[in-house]
Amino acid sequence: LFDVNLPLGVVKDKLFLFRPVSDGEGPATSVELLQLACKPAITDRPDGFAITLDFGSKAPTEVLVAMAREDAVTWSEGIFSSVRGARALLQGRDLPVDQELEVFDRADKGKLLSSIQLAFKETLAQLFFDLAGDRKMHPNDLAAQTQEHVLVQLVADHWEDIPLTSLLPALENFSNSCANLLDAAIQADPARKDICQFVVANYTRRVCKCLSAVWHARVADHLPP
Repeated sequence: LFDVNLPLGVVKDKLFLFRPVSDGEGPATSVELLQLACKPAITDRPDGFAITLDFGSKAPTEVLVAMAREDAVTWSEGIFSSVRGARALLQGRDLPVDQELEVFDRADKGKLLSSIQLAFKETLAQLFFDLAGDRKMHPNDLAAQTQEHVLVQLVADHWEDIPLTSLLPALENFSNSCANLLDAAIQADPARKDICQFVVANYTRRVCKCLSAVWHARVADHLPP
């Protein structure tokens, strides 16, 4: 949960357990949901359907009982979704690690590569449009109609108009667009080396090639004839 005004005695990211008959008493116990080790398992038993909350070695295992299996499934999924969401918020992430990886795995890689290339080209085209003084073509049209290596060289050739103080933040914004994916790949167990290689090939190398082109253009302009 976000920081909102919660009812008296209610604490975010904590599950309070009450006795079946409490007569107004407070909770019998409470558990920290962030310590949940895995998705709550559901098992049949004579008095209903048990939802087991396994906290590993950090806390005793707790068991909830639902009268109907549909309720047990709803509780299990709801509790685990809350846990994943809370962990994502603590990490400053938009999606939990497993969901971030699932989105990547299910994505059409051809479309994904095209969108990354277009985002990079639009970054360079916007820089050229804003700082190089050439506004004959809208940056989106320039990005769509110009090959990537041509755009890189265009930015490099205008290094006097496009200072590093503008170039570096723009390239950083582009590379940061994959930060959540890279973070998820590193946190996965085992780490997703394939995703790390994907990020290097499609983000890091693009940034390095652009900086290399700008560097060589700056050096060449200062070499004696």
